[in-house]
Amino acid sequence: MRGFRGRASVVMAGLMWACDSEGEAPASNTSEGIELVGEWSSAFGTETIGAERWTSYDTSGAVMMDQLIVSFDNDANTAIVQNPPDAAFSPNTYGRLVWTEPDAQRFAYCTVAFGQATESDAESATEQDIDRSDLTGKGCAGFPWSVMSPK
Repeated sequence: MRGFRGRASVVMAGLMWACDSEGEAPASNTSEGIELVGEWSSAFGTETIGAERWTSYDTSGAVMMDQLIVSFDNDANTAIVQNPPDAAFSPNTYGRLVWTEPDAQRFAYCTVAFGQATESDAESATEQDIDRSDLTGKGCAGFPWSVMSPK
């Protein structure tokens, strides 16, 4: 979550909320659900990842983002999320998040695409300037990855 592109998940997406108007469960590649379910802490605040939503809170506890998880792939460590219709920035658009393999201690994620018109656009966004071996330097399009630890 860095710069304009990377910080989109923290700064701009902080004003976002998502809803599934159809009431449908998100698509996935497994019957177990997204592997990141739980409550996580980072330098930016707390994030709760559930079966259908990825919700972030700032350090004061205010909701920064509540995005719908449209689809995910635990094998590829990627998720497509959708911004809510009333989002201050890029309403109803799609983004793609990628993450490192989670363990009991932590995982890290990076916003690869933000503000895409369609789910397909988000899925096909390139991972240019994404370096999974550089989590604390400039591995997320020139910025550090968001490192999450269990809350």
